[in-house]
Amino acid sequence: MSLPSIIEAKIFGIEFSHIQILGNGPSLKLLDFHKINTELVIGCNWLFLHKDFEVIDENCILCFSDPSFAKLNPSKWLAKLIYKNCKILIPDNWHSIINWINLQKSFNERVFTFGLSGSYKNYNLNDCKSNLVDFPSLKYTASVMTTICLPLVNKINPNEISINGVDANYFKNGKFDPYFFDLKENHSYNHSRQEAENWSINFNRELSWQFKNLKKNGITIISP
Repeated sequence: MSLPSIIEAKIFGIEFSHIQILGNGPSLKLLDFHKINTELVIGCNWLFLHKDFEVIDENCILCFSDPSFAKLNPSKWLAKLIYKNCKILIPDNWHSIINWINLQKSFNERVFTFGLSGSYKNYNLNDCKSNLVDFPSLKYTASVMTTICLPLVNKINPNEISINGVDANYFKNGKFDPYFFDLKENHSYNHSRQEAENWSINFNRELSWQFKNLKKNGITIISP
């Protein structure tokens, strides 16, 4: 049994004047969630671990695209989201994850899918460009932000968006510090400094292109 597509999530008929976009970067520690006052929040995967997630839970769409999640035991990470209220987006080819979700009857009513192809192995910078046009048929990019979050924003087409926690850099003052939370408690990466810097270059290029085109489409972007 498949889950409904994101197009069936009943959000595209609504006009949003302002959407809050939240990444997982360490700068998210500086944002007071109690001051977020928007009609919709679009967040990156591990955002639900934030200590104040409950403040935005009801209004949040949580996006997943990184294949590492598909390999994790859903009973250990996805089960935590059963007790949240946010909508959840996952790729339609995460079959084992979808099978697990289908067993959770009240939970699966707020989980939606999108088409996803590609991988790090066949990375192409142009994929971030096609994602804005081809949504919800998407290609894997350097980040969930340019794979699904910003293409979703482009589809919804609000008047403006605010962006926080999108740091696009794994290193700060020589320290490996990619997230707002304690990395060791959740998962670990073995990226070399060079790999992390290459990722940052690719991600920043993708962000630059997508931001430029969102602005062309009349969306004002507010960032710290």
